[in-house]
Amino acid sequence: MSIVQIMIAAVVLVLIQGCSSSGDRLTEGLYQGPAVSIESGGETHVLVVTAPSAGYRLTIDRVAESYRSYEVYATLREPDGRFLYTQALVELRSMIPVPSKTPIRVGVRVLSHEAEAAGDYPIAATAGTLPEGPRR
Repeated sequence: MSIVQIMIAAVVLVLIQGCSSSGDRLTEGLYQGPAVSIESGGETHVLVVTAPSAGYRLTIDRVAESYRSYEVYATLREPDGRFLYTQALVELRSMIPVPSKTPIRVGVRVLSHEAEAAGDYPIAATAGTLPEGPRR
């Protein structure tokens, strides 16, 4: 994927998410969920969640520019309890439309399968050296 394609994807994502007036925010609170990491070896960051079973769903809700970095908001939905899932570690991966050399903070909220999409995003992972300065 070229840098131009990445930037176009980022602009589209920002435009889609920029229209929402969500009060949700990244918080320094304790993240309680499956292991989260960020791979930054390619052109863009990749969010990786190691779920304890199949059935989990990972979505990038929005990406917001911050002071010399980006904030990424993601939702991890737990499996639908009406179904049986394999009890094995499952790796969920999602590309983040931010160049891998740019620092990011990722907040992940964990919701049940049917829960309303609302609430703050506890910081689950960071990549790069975050600059000191104003934060939202």
